[in-house]
Formats: sequence, structure tokens, C-alpha cells
Amino acid sequence: MIVVSDTSPITALLTVGQGELLTRLFGEVVVPPTVELELRRTHPVLPGWLRVQSLRDNAKAGLYTQSVDRAEAEAIALAEELHADHLLIDERKGRRLAQQHGCRCWDCWALF
Repeated sequence: MIVVSDTSPITALLTVGQGELLTRLFGEVVVPPTVELELRRTHPVLPGWLRVQSLRDNAKAGLYTQSVDRAEAEAIALAEELHADHLLIDERKGRRLAQQHGCRCWDCWALF
């Protein structure tokens, strides 16, 4: 299973000490570089189940930044590139954009 995530779902779970929920549910979680940078602002040591992967097509993420922030844009573009089974993203605007481009979004707030 391939799961890509934006920053907020991971940050929320790491902040309350429940990051392992993601690994139990999905195994490995993939994030783009901008998400990694955002995560490291509050979590300097990232869990081993988190894998950072660069985009092959940065132009697509650039287009998406017209609607959402850079981290969300990269997460959506990466989910598309990898044909991810799920995209973890909390912002409604980002979910709509992702779904318009064929990504299956997982309601990350269902974890709580």
C-alpha cells in the first residue's frame, strides 16, 4: 500500500505521541521534501516509517500552488505520480483538488 501525506496529519499525531497509528494502519508513509521541512520545524527527529521522496514533475506541483500551499501541492502531485492508494490531507480545498486529479483522500480526522 502506498500512502502519501501532507504535514498536518503527521504533525497532529506526533504531537500527541500517537504517530505509530500511521505505521500500524499503513506501514510506510511517503512525504515530499517540503512536507519533510515543515515537519522538522517541530519534530527534528522523524520516525523511521516516514520516507521522503522527491517529485519527478515539479511543474505539476507549481500549478497546484495556485490553489493550495506548497506542501499540499507537492503531496498531491506525489500521490498522483506514485498512484498512491491514499493521500492524507486535512484541508478541504486540498482534498477537493486532489480528488479532481484522481487521488483517493483518506479522512485523517477519522483517526481521532
